[in-house]
Amino acid sequence: MKLHKLIFTVSLLSLLSSCGDDSAPAAAASSSSSTTSGTVLSSAVQNTAPYITATSDQLATDEESSAYDADAVPKADTWATGSGNYEAFNLLRQYTYPADEGRLDMSNMYKALYTIKTKLDDADSECASNQITEKSIASPFTGFSTSYNYTCALTEGTLSDTYVKSIAMKYTAGIYNILYGWQWAGNASGGSMGVAQAQYDSVSNALVYEMVNCVNCGGGTSSSFTVRTYISGNPATHAFTIKTISRSSTGFKAMVGKGTAQSSSDYMLLKYTTDGTTFSYYCFQGSATETDFRAATGSATVPSNCSSLATDVDALTFFSSSNAPFALSDFTNSTILLSY
Repeated sequence: MKLHKLIFTVSLLSLLSSCGDDSAPAAAASSSSSTTSGTVLSSAVQNTAPYITATSDQLATDEESSAYDADAVPKADTWATGSGNYEAFNLLRQYTYPADEGRLDMSNMYKALYTIKTKLDDADSECASNQITEKSIASPFTGFSTSYNYTCALTEGTLSDTYVKSIAMKYTAGIYNILYGWQWAGNASGGSMGVAQAQYDSVSNALVYEMVNCVNCGGGTSSSFTVRTYISGNPATHAFTIKTISRSSTGFKAMVGKGTAQSSSDYMLLKYTTDGTTFSYYCFQGSATETDFRAATGSATVPSNCSSLATDVDALTFFSSSNAPFALSDFTNSTILLSY
């Protein structure tokens, strides 16, 4: 059987469990099914991107985030915060609630997705009384790739409140458009705020998912921690493209990737950097486990098993620090609330 090869390029990252289900996600509540839009989106992302089962409770220390236990595991050169294999695993490992609550932060792609899903689950029923004439609504974060049309929009709270949400949605003929802005702490105290945008065509299995989360942006000062993630691909075939950045006041980590995930016949190659000039490549099978990530070492050249995708991955543009919001002013009109 011909091996499909997968490449990741990790350059600016401290972000992104094994679903292994090749079937397309079920339809959402806004269609004729009882499955929510949040569940549909979560399933689509998990079936598109690598979803690594965590087999141990050990976490490397992270001096920048209280989400990590500093005594959890001795640091090693190849398995610690800042190493490419650890950063990739931390991004792509499963998030299980409530076991991982307080241990993983929004730099874990599935922690972020779970948090977003819980709000979208409520939005399906709320949309019934918040219909609007179909219109395009722009994301408060202008860095996303495009804008979509919506037929429902609602906002609860203002930036002076502790918890705020602003959501727009549309479901037509199997296509889900979703836009969600949030704040989890009052504006005056900083807190955490962000925006997620997605379109999923459940007929063609085409997915685009983008998310940015900024800690302390609400205070109007430099953020202590910002995460941005972009994923596109096909949840039926597991073909995907990924770009991510993790930025703090002391530097950044970034990643880009492309290939096919979740199969022993597939490969994924990671390319990682913390300075934008030097890179390390990591090549894994699509079915790679935590053990494989722990054992991985980076190389300055593309490993042979992943060579066929080197050109495509190297052609991807990394997110830079300027592509990740670091203050409230980096959002349109200094707010995450939608304008509709």
